[in-house]
Amino acid sequence: MCLDVGGLVYTAAPFNGWYMVTEIGSRNLSDTNRYDMLPAIGHQLGLDPNDPIWKEQAMCVLNAAVSHSYKIAGITLSGQFSASTGFKSWYDNEMKHRGYCPGNWKWLVPPTAGSATDIYTMNKMTEYTLKPGYFYNPKRIVYERDCMQKGLIRSNGPKYLSQFCIYVNFTIRLRRWIYSKGCLLYTSDAADEEDSVDLGGRRIIKKKKKKK
Repeated sequence: MCLDVGGLVYTAAPFNGWYMVTEIGSRNLSDTNRYDMLPAIGHQLGLDPNDPIWKEQAMCVLNAAVSHSYKIAGITLSGQFSASTGFKSWYDNEMKHRGYCPGNWKWLVPPTAGSATDIYTMNKMTEYTLKPGYFYNPKRIVYERDCMQKGLIRSNGPKYLSQFCIYVNFTIRLRRWIYSKGCLLYTSDAADEEDSVDLGGRRIIKKKKKKK
């Protein structure tokens, strides 16, 4: 990911995120172009592949297993219902104070039990890009693809692992350097002063009226 701020693109900006149960179970472990675990789980459960809802049953069991494994490991995962309710509250607040709020319906609605969430009927949201923001770095993808074609790194194996360790080490060193220098790339009051920040996140200075 790269950070686009004020016309400048920071290709090594720190970035982190968080996962929901369904993002791991219903997408990462279930998608046919990823781990594709539903057929194996359905077979172990004795589900009939001709049953029209066998995938739903296998997916529910897989999500339950993901939630249980994280729980016994002492790691908290967010659920799709609490996340959807939180987004709906934030969306309504943004519309009330600003009158606009971008959103991508297919990314916001969870892949499992989506119709049971508060945002399922919000299918007319408008998606548009706001900056500053994080964006995929296409040059990084092209670089890794070229390296794989030349045999410099592989999608699996020791070479890829060593390359990954180099990336992690570089990120750690960069983070320590940024913290030691006190480098502040961007900030705004958008989080706590909704009516005092414009579309780009810049602070709106309100002139005080002079007392007569």
